[in-house]
Amino acid sequence: MAHSEDDLPTPTQLVGQQVRAARRRQGWTAERLGEEMTKVGFSWDRFVVTKLETGKRQSVSVDELLALAVALNLPGPLALLLPIKEDDQVGAVAPADPIAVTRTTKATWYEFASWLRGRIHLAPAEQVRGQLVTGFLYAVDRYEQALRDEDERYRRLLDAEVQPASPDILRATRTMHARSALDVIDAVQSLLLQGVEPPPPRDLARIIEHSGHPSLPAEVAEFVARAQDRTEAKTTERRGARRARR
Repeated sequence: MAHSEDDLPTPTQLVGQQVRAARRRQGWTAERLGEEMTKVGFSWDRFVVTKLETGKRQSVSVDELLALAVALNLPGPLALLLPIKEDDQVGAVAPADPIAVTRTTKATWYEFASWLRGRIHLAPAEQVRGQLVTGFLYAVDRYEQALRDEDERYRRLLDAEVQPASPDILRATRTMHARSALDVIDAVQSLLLQGVEPPPPRDLARIIEHSGHPSLPAEVAEFVARAQDRTEAKTTERRGARRARR
């Protein structure tokens, strides 16, 4: 049902709707969600849950929002902020109504989703701040995308090496994978320069070898050394645990 501009759900009401949908997907009662919230540090009961889901609660704190995402085992709090409705045919449907971000600020679903992910600003250009945060989120996204691309192109390379392929195709596949490996190294360096150490790729040694990078930047080389030290320490710990069980 469409809403008038003055009758749009508040962000808290949208969160309540998403909480109810997520709870039902889990097959939980409101009482069960209250118990799960208590486990993560909030003394909720079914009355608190019902009040939120029915739109009678005026606000949700940041702490509560994060706890709800953990309790419901969601892939982050954005799942509770984005008003997505389930549809039997297409899976998920975004609402046609604008979203009341504040009492005076409205946005389309796409604008709201892009803003939450640090892609755009909702404020007028002369009031824009927070470029550093946007840059950091972009660096995180770039790293994760680079890892996905490298893994996909490595699989293509394996297929080209196993299956009969012309020398030109094999060469092109190796070149594409080397570029994607370089992208991973560049993305790591970008995060390190911002003071953030990302989780090392599972196949870090392979990525470095296939990148063909003549010499790693100093900060990336130190990152690699730390990752190798942690791997060796875990290996030693596992060996010690196995010996202790004998």
